[in-house]
Amino acid sequence: MAKPLPLTAYGPVTPISPAVRVTGVLPGAEVTILDNGNPIGHQTAANPGELWVKITSQPLLNHRITAVQNNADGSSDPSSQTILVVDVPDPLPVPVIFSDLNTCVTDILAGALVTGAKVITLLGGQPFGSIVASQPTSWVGIDPVKGISPGSRVEIHQEATIGSVTRVSKPVLSLPIPAFTKLTHLLPAPVLGPLITCDMSRSFLQVVPGAQLTIVNEGQSESWINPASAYQGYGAPPLKTGKAIVSQNMPRCDHRGESATLPVEPPGAPLPPTVTQELCPQVLRLTVSNLAPGGILHVYRRVIHSSSSWSQALIGDLGIGYTTQPVDLPPGLSLSDPAGTVVIALSQSRCTGEGPTTVVKVATASGPFDPPRIVEPVFDCARAIPVTGAHVGSMVQAFDKKTGLEISDPFGVAQPDFPITTWFPLVAGQVVFVRQWGCNADGDSKFPTVQSLPQPLPNPKIVEPVRPHAPWVKVTGVVPGARLHLLVNNQLRPGSIDVLSDSGVIPVIGQPFAENDRVFVVQTLCDRSSNIEGPGVTVKRGTMKVSVVPAQVTRGTIVNVVVSAVDADTGTPVAAQVLLNAKNVGTTGAPFSYSPKIGDSNPIGLVQEPVAYSDAAFSITLVEPNWTLFVQAGPIPAFLGAIQIDLDEITWSVTPDWNSSLSKTLTVKPSSPSANSSTPLPQPTGSVKTVTVSIAGKASTLGGNLNGFIIPPQSFVIGSDTRKVAFHGPNQRIGWLLQVGYITDQTSAIVFNVIPTFAGINDVP
Repeated sequence: MAKPLPLTAYGPVTPISPAVRVTGVLPGAEVTILDNGNPIGHQTAANPGELWVKITSQPLLNHRITAVQNNADGSSDPSSQTILVVDVPDPLPVPVIFSDLNTCVTDILAGALVTGAKVITLLGGQPFGSIVASQPTSWVGIDPVKGISPGSRVEIHQEATIGSVTRVSKPVLSLPIPAFTKLTHLLPAPVLGPLITCDMSRSFLQVVPGAQLTIVNEGQSESWINPASAYQGYGAPPLKTGKAIVSQNMPRCDHRGESATLPVEPPGAPLPPTVTQELCPQVLRLTVSNLAPGGILHVYRRVIHSSSSWSQALIGDLGIGYTTQPVDLPPGLSLSDPAGTVVIALSQSRCTGEGPTTVVKVATASGPFDPPRIVEPVFDCARAIPVTGAHVGSMVQAFDKKTGLEISDPFGVAQPDFPITTWFPLVAGQVVFVRQWGCNADGDSKFPTVQSLPQPLPNPKIVEPVRPHAPWVKVTGVVPGARLHLLVNNQLRPGSIDVLSDSGVIPVIGQPFAENDRVFVVQTLCDRSSNIEGPGVTVKRGTMKVSVVPAQVTRGTIVNVVVSAVDADTGTPVAAQVLLNAKNVGTTGAPFSYSPKIGDSNPIGLVQEPVAYSDAAFSITLVEPNWTLFVQAGPIPAFLGAIQIDLDEITWSVTPDWNSSLSKTLTVKPSSPSANSSTPLPQPTGSVKTVTVSIAGKASTLGGNLNGFIIPPQSFVIGSDTRKVAFHGPNQRIGWLLQVGYITDQTSAIVFNVIPTFAGINDVP
């Protein structure tokens, strides 16, 4: 067996950090944290993936943190990317409230915390809880029984004593907390995604924000607190095959919940890992996704000898804790081989055997490539730096220009545009840059200065119109880095989101919008907020613009009709019911079969979207079924001896004898080999089923020699012919043979004539 792969260590690490986060641990491995190579913490991993290793000795400022893991197969190399020990910010960052709040909430999830700092929560100015933060995002440990009044606000700050000086953050103040409304006697049973044996992640699809959720699985139990109505959870114990009983409750308000019994399915074969970049030899890091938390990633060095021959050896294994993880390869890995081309092969296993393999090529020398660009402006308190134009396969990291020190973890570039999460929120006046290295893409970005926040923050502008049951609300005028909160009729809704651009979309969670609801959006960043009250935007029903294809249908036929509807103001497609003669025939955008009978009148069409739009009428024009009469005359051109007769124009007059008002004239300027035209005629409905057709036209010749005579150029009218023929459809052709003759007039000059001779009528397939 090969030794374990290097662990990935993460910051921030400060002199007061109680633990260091690492990923890639293998179950049963001994994990050691090193400060400039000296052990400062040690812990055994119970499960694969992520581990917060407790520190027993204080990290030293400006030292470098790495991690190693050791198991029966050996010891890994130290972490390829080291983490700088940085100072505790002064002042400490303003916390960020991540939980969707209500009056029955079990606890509050907060971010931007300094690990090792004391986090203090107040309610109405009175103590409501305190903890020492163990992770940058932690539950703040509020009083589990104290009542929360509707409209009250919590205040959270953090503080840390460094030496003899206490560093304190400004407080964050929540928006007014809405009353929790229980729609049923019991809280509904939680809705989860599929539960799979050995999986260490959970997909919570529909839960009550703030409730405590319990999963009991074949004798083992786990507990979660819902920060939102839907979220993804990691780091759970591996599931056991059988069943799981899930329920949620809110002890503060004594709300119990219904339970649901869910199957835990046997493990299936893992999917192939996904890698979007080639391996950069100077970096030796891959960003791997499509991973199965709770599984093991196997990494091989494969040598391709030919199109049908290869050999490989295991480089090492890595524990999987997340669906996407960085994978660092050992620094001594050889990427060339005299026996063939070296590639990296990845597969994963979880409970069962290995799944399919993904092959990653080694990047060849190219470039040079430009450094990434920071998307400006960058504001005070933002927790990420958006970059664009990064080179895929390289590494990037954010720095402070004044100190020259790192302010973020190093990231492998899997796509050119993405945000770099910083260890602590940015500070106004700070000058930042992003450094890129590896694969001939070395270089630094420009150096933007972090801008101060306006006070107060501007009110975001809601993009109108807003319709009943709208799934989201779009806003502009956002300060990049702010958190957006949706209020409906002055009540805070769950589903607040972070936005890194100047516009954003907020999902509508909970009760759908109703007509005349008032919608308002607040943005918060650090200790600042836009107005928390205002007129907002009124939810209004819209009108639909309807189109029909085809708009005309022939009676007696079967066609597929598609009715489409869009918002008349925005052009957004609308999903709605389609009614024809008061009968539901389908939905907009989907074809339905329509077969009007002979004699049917035009149908009455209606598009109905009963919530967000007024009804919209449409029409389909019904026409009588047509047969087609084809007409033909030839040859074109005609000849008499060597003299060519050009048929310049042929005209047919077509009169259906059952309805002479439908007479048509068909005129063509024919070309070889014959004159052709056609016309649709309605099917005869009575006893008269004949059609009268006349032919006439114009001809000319350039002249020549005929029978010893010199024929001058001339133009003339051809003879005409009229025929009444039976017309039984559906497609018939009537034809004439164009015969050329001449006469000698009283001046002994030869005058040509073209005589149409009826050739009959026949069916056309």
